[in-house]
Amino acid sequence: MDKNVEINLDAATLENISKGASRVFNLMRDGVLPSLSVFLFIFSIVALVVLGKKQRPNSLPKSTLIPNWPLGLRLALVPLLISFALTHVFSAASVYFNTKVANPGTEQYFQNMGVGRLFSLSHAHLFAHASMYFLLAALVQFSGRGPVFTVWAPIVAIWAGVFDVVAWWGLKEI
Repeated sequence: MDKNVEINLDAATLENISKGASRVFNLMRDGVLPSLSVFLFIFSIVALVVLGKKQRPNSLPKSTLIPNWPLGLRLALVPLLISFALTHVFSAASVYFNTKVANPGTEQYFQNMGVGRLFSLSHAHLFAHASMYFLLAALVQFSGRGPVFTVWAPIVAIWAGVFDVVAWWGLKEI
């Protein structure tokens, strides 16, 4: 078998491909900085929970709960939620492909990505994340669940998208 044979994929797939070998572990870059970002994320969640203790449980009238919505509106929620789920499935597949198949790792993927592409990806990710989770936050308000489900879960999901983009820029620029 010839070791010089390359797979011929389309240009969009090969946009960030790297032929470089995996890099050597660096304590600051690979250990301290990711740990710091996780710590900041957890700290922000704890701060939100502490500040949120003054929130009152959801007190919507029963007539506004989702089971009492018109059938057409309830049926419209099904493809919406399936689309949101598929968005996450395709995102996970894309992340795996770009960081394990087309590139030797996450850092290499972002280092090979142009700043213009990263701006575009950041814009799309923040807009989609904010829109999707704001809509879900609005929906769960009508579920009649407690504040952990109706307040904190959507807030954590929305902030996760922001921290995601910050991490990308950190990988690119640090």
